[in-house]
Amino acid sequence: MAFASARSRRDDRELAASPGISPSDLVALAARADRSTKAIIAARVDCPLATMIAFAMDHDATVHAALLDNPALPPTVLEQLARSRNGKVRAGAQARLGSAAA
Repeated sequence: MAFASARSRRDDRELAASPGISPSDLVALAARADRSTKAIIAARVDCPLATMIAFAMDHDATVHAALLDNPALPPTVLEQLARSRNGKVRAGAQARLGSAAA
C-alpha cells in the first residue's frame, strides 16, 4: 500500500490499529509516524521485530511503554528497554525480565 502524504495523524492511527494492515505497511507507517501512531504499532502483537527494535532505540517513553504492554515483545528488546534512561520504563522492563526468569 502506498501512503499518501496528505494522510492525517488520525488516519495514520486508524490504519495502525487496522487488523488487516500488512507487516510491510506497518513498517512503512512506523517509519514516518508520530508518537501516538508509533505507540499503537508498538503494542500490536504482530509488530515486526525490526520495528520493535527501532522503537526500543527511540527515546520516547510513550512508545517504550507501549512496547512493554506488548506480550509478544522478545527478550532482546526487553533487555534494551531495561537500560532505558526513563526510570518507569526501565523498572517495567526489569520487572518483566525478573518475572520471566522466575
